[in-house]
Amino acid sequence: MPQPSSAQRRIKPARILAVAAFVLIFVLLVLLICFLCGLFAREDEPSSSLRDMPVVLPSSSSTTTTTTTSATTLYPPIAGTSTKTVVITDDALIYGRNAALIDVESHEIIAGKNAEDVIYPASMTKIMTMLTVLKLLGNEENALYQAYRMDGDLVAELRAQTLLCAGFADGEPCRVIDMLYAMMLPSGADAAVGLANFTAGSEEALVAEMNRYAAEMGLQQTRFVNCTGLHHEDHYSTPAEIACILEYALQNPLCREIMSTAEYTTAATTAHPDGLVLKSSVFFRLPENMPAGITFGGGKTGFTNAAGQCLASWAVDNKTGKTYISVIAGCDGQKPLDAVCDTMTMYEHFRDGEPSGAARFVHSEEIKENREAA
Repeated sequence: MPQPSSAQRRIKPARILAVAAFVLIFVLLVLLICFLCGLFAREDEPSSSLRDMPVVLPSSSSTTTTTTTSATTLYPPIAGTSTKTVVITDDALIYGRNAALIDVESHEIIAGKNAEDVIYPASMTKIMTMLTVLKLLGNEENALYQAYRMDGDLVAELRAQTLLCAGFADGEPCRVIDMLYAMMLPSGADAAVGLANFTAGSEEALVAEMNRYAAEMGLQQTRFVNCTGLHHEDHYSTPAEIACILEYALQNPLCREIMSTAEYTTAATTAHPDGLVLKSSVFFRLPENMPAGITFGGGKTGFTNAAGQCLASWAVDNKTGKTYISVIAGCDGQKPLDAVCDTMTMYEHFRDGEPSGAARFVHSEEIKENREAA
């Protein structure tokens, strides 16, 4: 057999090197293409889908939020009295049995009247109902726009208990967002129980969740028996703890928006072709002669015979930008403006912690009719 020439022997390694170089270049090109595709995919990909984003309470799934430096408590602390707290003893100045004005920045009760005593919260309860409903809705993208069909028998039962209803008709499909406004503005018990049925399956199940939520928040003198505020001896809280619930609700943009709305119209239905007009029991009672230097934010009223007229609200000092929360309870049941005047007196005279020269705020109008449990 003829032997390969020396020239042929030199060519074979050269070919091998050429093929190896080609393979190496090809692999490098593939790796480069994969890298660039991955880079662009990361740039174009959103950090999270809408379905992953909570509808209303982004941090309600845990009690703490961990950062790289420290753990921050999710819930605000319960405000307490201090040596600087102004103790109000003049019944001619604050008519309510209980009153508390809280500086949200320092979490101190800067002025109070039996501020840490147990009270019946009446429909101030619905602030917690709203928070719990929104927590149960979780991450459902369209949860606020799902509908619950109102039960006429339920409405009749609630009215028989002298509870105020928003006016939804039997069989009317009610959107969750509309029921939230109906519960908080005119204080509709039909909306509150409807939301309980929709989110938890029953009022009893929702109340159990409300009490678990209250425990998470560290509330030690608050217990719920129902989601409407209907009077029950075992349904109670304190002005300081109601203020804590309200402050937590203010961290939620939707809760804040609802409680600061004076009037809202629900979606059109067969029962209400133009929608149901809902008016706030807070804003319709506000005076024209508001205290100087504050911007009133909103809040929630309450009334039962045992609780008296109640009002939990917040306001902002226009000069300092500080937020204050006022909780009034135990005013004369026949005079709904007493709770309003107590609130304005607190904001007007006590937000700086200076009681000197305090005089009771006088409302410019008179509302004489008594309301159902609100």
